[in-house]
Amino acid sequence: MFQGIGFMAPRMSRSLRGLVALSVATAAALAGASPERAAQFYEDARSLYDKRDLPAAAIQLKNALQQDGNMLAAHLLLGKVLFEAGQLNAAEVALDEALKRGVNRSEVMPVLGRVYLRLGEPAKLLDRVDTAGVPPELHADILTMRGSAEAMAGKLSTASATFERARRANPKSAEPLVAEAPMLLRYGQVQRALEVASAATKLEPGNAMAWHQLGNIQQALGDMKAALDAQERATALAPKFVDAHVARATVLIAVGRTADARALLEQLKTWKVSEPRASYLRATLLAEAGDMAAATESWREAADLIDVMPSALRASSEPLLFAGALSHRALGNLQKAREYLDILLGRNPRHFAGRAMQASFLLAANEFAKAKPVVDELLRQAPEEPQILYLAGQMSLARREYEQATEFFERAQSAGAGNMALRDLALSQFAQGQGKVALANLERAYAKDAKDTRAGIELAVAYARLGQGRRAVDLAQKLVARQPDDPVLINFLGNIHGRLGDRANMRVAFERALATAPDYRPTVINLSRLDLDENRPDAARARLQAWVKGHEKDVEALYYLGVAERSAGRMVQALEAWERATGADRRDPRSAMATVDVLIAQGRTDQAVTVARAMAVNVPNVVPVQHVLARAYAVAGQRDAARSALKEALKLAGFEPGPIVQTGRMMLQVGDLDSAGYAALKALQASPDALDAMLLSVEVAARRGDAAAVDKGMAELTARHRNATPVLVTAGHVAMSRRQYTKAIASYQQAYEKEPSTPIALLRSRAQVAAGQPAAALSGLLDARRKSPDDDTLLRAIAEVRVLAGKPSDAVRDFEALVVRRPTDAELHGSFAEVLFALKDPRAIGMAETASKLAPTTARHGARYGWMLVLAGQLDLGVRVLRDARLRDPADGRIRWQLAEALQRAGKSAEARDELRAALASGNPPRPGPELDRLRQQLGV
Repeated sequence: MFQGIGFMAPRMSRSLRGLVALSVATAAALAGASPERAAQFYEDARSLYDKRDLPAAAIQLKNALQQDGNMLAAHLLLGKVLFEAGQLNAAEVALDEALKRGVNRSEVMPVLGRVYLRLGEPAKLLDRVDTAGVPPELHADILTMRGSAEAMAGKLSTASATFERARRANPKSAEPLVAEAPMLLRYGQVQRALEVASAATKLEPGNAMAWHQLGNIQQALGDMKAALDAQERATALAPKFVDAHVARATVLIAVGRTADARALLEQLKTWKVSEPRASYLRATLLAEAGDMAAATESWREAADLIDVMPSALRASSEPLLFAGALSHRALGNLQKAREYLDILLGRNPRHFAGRAMQASFLLAANEFAKAKPVVDELLRQAPEEPQILYLAGQMSLARREYEQATEFFERAQSAGAGNMALRDLALSQFAQGQGKVALANLERAYAKDAKDTRAGIELAVAYARLGQGRRAVDLAQKLVARQPDDPVLINFLGNIHGRLGDRANMRVAFERALATAPDYRPTVINLSRLDLDENRPDAARARLQAWVKGHEKDVEALYYLGVAERSAGRMVQALEAWERATGADRRDPRSAMATVDVLIAQGRTDQAVTVARAMAVNVPNVVPVQHVLARAYAVAGQRDAARSALKEALKLAGFEPGPIVQTGRMMLQVGDLDSAGYAALKALQASPDALDAMLLSVEVAARRGDAAAVDKGMAELTARHRNATPVLVTAGHVAMSRRQYTKAIASYQQAYEKEPSTPIALLRSRAQVAAGQPAAALSGLLDARRKSPDDDTLLRAIAEVRVLAGKPSDAVRDFEALVVRRPTDAELHGSFAEVLFALKDPRAIGMAETASKLAPTTARHGARYGWMLVLAGQLDLGVRVLRDARLRDPADGRIRWQLAEALQRAGKSAEARDELRAALASGNPPRPGPELDRLRQQLGV
């Protein structure tokens, strides 16, 4: 791990802020907990799990976690045990805890996905479980689960595509076929479903689920004999396969073998199986036999079982919904029966009826995806109804389908929809760039009805947007004069002032609005934002804290409260506010983006990835969201996933040079040179003389090693942007890449003289170190620090250069000062630990432990600490720490190599062999060398 102390410029894009909560393990230790006993409990649990004694295994794992709550392996195995024992909610909790503690996604997601499918929660699965960061051999399973969840959510075409991807990922697996067959049946593609299920049974004749699905499809086709044979094959392969037994009972009843069906259903009852469909079938047989009291009891049992199910599970199953509706009808609960039937019909658009009022509600709630099929059906039923045409126009306008919106509003106006159609027609025309026509229509709408406040507001906004500031203010003031106590209009007047840059009158208007209506939310938010912009965070914080006490799910207020808390250095409170905001509305990415930034700064990379992935699922088509996702992936070491996110960002950027170049630079950071080159070309096509785009093009050429392209690009840059600081810095980069250190030093020095800054000083010192001039580098950094005495980044660089300059005691002194000033900086403590270790200072292990505690979810800090322990002869503790680090980042071959070495030294050769093989097969294998060769020889790998 320690290949010498390298001189590296610290990251300049972020700084660590706030306090990181330390592990609660100390409290457990004080109470007498023992990691050694925890390890023994864990080994016992593994043995019990192998013997399929799941209850006993769960007990031992809980005992292990009582002794050591941070044992990642125990958290993960507990989730698996609980899932296999059918304790699904408990399994979800255990697996979530494993993730929170730092177990890598690739270890948890395959199990968690199955939990969500069994719970009937497709949204959770699609939100959290995908192939990003998961090894290729697991892709087929993950994709099959996602396809099942998409089918459960009614996304037929998407699910079909996902199942096809799963089949390509593993052509030998029948699971994608088994999962796709019932989806095809549900959507009426019965023949295709039969083909898919038959193919599954041929591919894997021993797959009970494949035979069960085939039987269901044959039953739907009316082939009862074949259906019964298939279900019997399924139960022969899996004797306690409840779904197959229920399906058998259904077929037996259909063919008149009621005695056999009754016997089978009674057998399920003796197994203590709680299955609502079985209860309903039992009630049907009892009613036919005239035993209404017993039938009523079975109907009630079926209804109760369905009622208490998670709503997602109930809504995902048409058989359950139908059984629930029938059972409640039999019991006389007509309202409940209708509720289930409505859900069932909602799953099948072919039975959709008129819902004009519902469409209005959905549009008012911005639920456009739900509103669209409703409005489309309304249009098919009444294509010339003015109100329906207006609704269609509103929906198209909200979805930014402006051409369609204009057409609908024009038709609505012609059909007699009135002034509101003319007003909204103007808004659609503005969006299409038809400014003159739009303004004329909006002025006409307001002239027709001066009481139409909405038309007046839109007209004032149009004036302000068109640069007619005086007319905008005059109109806004007239609106306020008509209704002087209306906080909406007073707040609007403040916004018009702000739009025109008049902050003083903006504040006057906002304060007047709040005086008129202290609980008017938009003004609470607006005045708080103005306070933050004017560096008054305490005022903003006090106002927002008071507001959210009575409005706990106000997303925007919570976001700005988080901003205010962060400004005050209260990071824990900021994260709490943003978490509440994201939970209230996942479609608003601002709080999630801010959360990711803070988590990365705190070194909590796994949590940052989790938050960023969830955000990208909820808000998929926004460039900054993809950038944040890519940054989280990159920091967590998931480079391929970062590249995918950036490619998506580049698509979304269109032909805007700024976002394109920003995306391209991030592509360079993750080593995707081809995509970065394409981004540079795309940006230059949009703006041929753009400095940033030209710089990006040169940087890409340099990374590719294309010297001719670099020289050509630099010549063009010098010609068009001579002596610009970025050009000088890039010239220094080019010289560094060619090992022309003297030239690089000169370029950086020239840039520093033009714009003195810490980043350029660090670049210059790096070049000086590379040129073998550590004394000159140290002198330059000390000079820069005299100009910026409080710059800790410079002090850290000075400390690192002192080591290279042969002044280790001075370096230690600088690091000691830094850790006092920045006690929560994990990266700093880790660097100091490496310096101390290289100097054989006994404080090294303690400093490494501190770094791992400050960033407990970052694998490299734990690995550093664990490896130092191993090298110091503390094998048991070293193995435990390295195991945790490996679970946090199983793709890091170097950590797995270290764990293998530690296990071999501890006499655990079999486990060491597995780890070494995984290390060598990883995408980031350990470096070749005599130590690796020795271990391979010892383990026979």
